[in-house]
Amino acid sequence: MATAAPPTIAATSAFAMVRTAEARGVETADLLDQGGLTHAFLQDPDSRLPGATVIGIWNALRARAGDPALQLVAPTTLPFGAYRVIDYLVAASATVGEGVDRFARFFKLIADSVSLTTSEQGDERCLLLARADGGAVPPVYVDYVLRRS
Repeated sequence: MATAAPPTIAATSAFAMVRTAEARGVETADLLDQGGLTHAFLQDPDSRLPGATVIGIWNALRARAGDPALQLVAPTTLPFGAYRVIDYLVAASATVGEGVDRFARFFKLIADSVSLTTSEQGDERCLLLARADGGAVPPVYVDYVLRRS
């Protein structure tokens, strides 16, 4: 029986973290080399990495930068279109609520084992980020995703 491929995440988030760390003077070349990664790979919007690899890179970058909240800054460094179709769908939405709904609906394009759902109760709108296997989404990833949205 074939083993299922590990869950993956778009490399865009790792690129954002590397870019943010480098802007702060953090050396990243050795870290990328250890993972067999290049800037070109991370910048390719079709590149994907195993979820554990992404979180490992993020944690190493946060430690090197001495900033446990680096994931809150990183999404703001990406240009419009870095998440390709997602960015365009959200931007083409008539309302913020419609944009959030579209972001949630197509989130699997970013992380194939994580779902983002929305719910409304009266005037409140809730976002829920959950792993398909029922495990906890790492808080660092929750920070990044909700900051990006």
